[in-house]
Amino acid sequence: KLLRTTLLESIIGSRDRKMNTRLQKAMMGVLKADTTSTRGKRNVIDGETELLQDFEFNLNGLLSTTLLAKYQSTVDRVTGDCSVIVPSYDPNRMITYAAGATHYRLGLTVASIDFENKETEVLSTMSAYLPVNGPLTTQLDLSVTLQPGIAQPIFMALTIEFVQEANGQKYALKSGEFNACRLVKVDGGV
Repeated sequence: KLLRTTLLESIIGSRDRKMNTRLQKAMMGVLKADTTSTRGKRNVIDGETELLQDFEFNLNGLLSTTLLAKYQSTVDRVTGDCSVIVPSYDPNRMITYAAGATHYRLGLTVASIDFENKETEVLSTMSAYLPVNGPLTTQLDLSVTLQPGIAQPIFMALTIEFVQEANGQKYALKSGEFNACRLVKVDGGV
């Protein structure tokens, strides 16, 4: 629940109806990977949080099939720098978008979660809106900086959100089926 509520702002528009159940099952896998604690006392810290990497929050709109452009995610625990870099790409070929969408934007949410004390640090950034049939993009650099030297697990969620522009205003599509959110990097900590 702590992971879900921490990332709620990112996943609210890009989740499927069974996401809670699938995330709970994935977290149970993390807990079962704790081989040092006794049964009933297993915890996330001693488990393998990296098992959550590549978790898709919306099976109806997978990031892996929506954003076809390659990207690289990095975490630097010493400086606290966390980033996703998407090299230049052609959105006409590398974005699968919803009918009616005119624009999209990418978002990065990075969370450091202290599961023992239930404390979190969450930072987010978004790209500008880009046209779905626009020209080649420039390199996109989505970066945030957490506290330097953090020891807790770090979760990086990459999202893509589609909108329709009408009369200069951007409107969310009623169907969020193509909006996607994925844990692109999970760093279990020290």
